[in-house]
Amino acid sequence: MRATPPGGLLLDLQDSQLGQVETTGADLRVTLSTAHVTCPMGSLAHAPEEREGYLAPVVLCFRQARWQGELAWAMGRVADGEWWLEGQRLRRLPLPFASGAPVRARLALANGVVLAIEAQALECVLSGSEKFTPSLAC
Repeated sequence: MRATPPGGLLLDLQDSQLGQVETTGADLRVTLSTAHVTCPMGSLAHAPEEREGYLAPVVLCFRQARWQGELAWAMGRVADGEWWLEGQRLRRLPLPFASGAPVRARLALANGVVLAIEAQALECVLSGSEKFTPSLAC
């Protein structure tokens, strides 16, 4: 899935908050306590027009993952982040998202930790209980 689904959200890793990283077997589960998103017009009841904001929480499940970086210190604001899917570099991903194609992600955190992840698949399914908060930036 590369295109933005109609009415879907776009996840931007930069300025998201990484809250928790945990392993389950060969899978890596990354919880964004607040995810920086763009909401196209009408995608949420709270967002009748296109706007940026934050969605909390968002869970990314990297299947059959390998990673570099210290997981114990992987928390806090994501200063920079990007994805590679099928060899294409992306700054944003549509939400919800699921791909069985190999994926890479790089999260550079404000605390200096860099987490590089390679996985056989990535899944991010929204539960519907996430809360959207508009950006308060001027």
